[in-house]
Amino acid sequence: MLLKTHLAFALLIILLILSHIQDKILFVVLFLIATIIPDLETLPSYFSKVQHHVHEAIIAKHHSPFHSLTFGLLISIPFLFIYPAVAFPVFLGFGLHLILDMFTSQGARIWWPSDKITNGPIITGGLIEQIIFYTVVIIDIIWMVPPLKGLASLIKP
Repeated sequence: MLLKTHLAFALLIILLILSHIQDKILFVVLFLIATIIPDLETLPSYFSKVQHHVHEAIIAKHHSPFHSLTFGLLISIPFLFIYPAVAFPVFLGFGLHLILDMFTSQGARIWWPSDKITNGPIITGGLIEQIIFYTVVIIDIIWMVPPLKGLASLIKP
């Protein structure tokens, strides 16, 4: 999935659960950061105008240790003992990213160093992802705009 799709879904999750979170600012900041951590190795490709086999690089890196729950646990578990309020948003954001990537044709290697790749039918940046992105953005807007909140009850899980 593209960065914008990951962030649109992250905002949706934030809007759905934020009322249940005690330290809201800490949660939002860490959740958003954790949502993009798996793609840190590919972020230059988002901002670079030079295309150096970006597609092949993204596929390879979606199967790196960064794109695994193994890495997500390695960065989350220490916080359980040091500062527990950090562990939940970090693991949740990281996990959301991986779940979304599992729906793409490139997939994700969930348990590194295992060779098993979980993937789906969505082409990154393709029409289906664009439709999903705009649908989630519309739902985000409905949840954010107070006069539209009445509509949110129609789509409440």
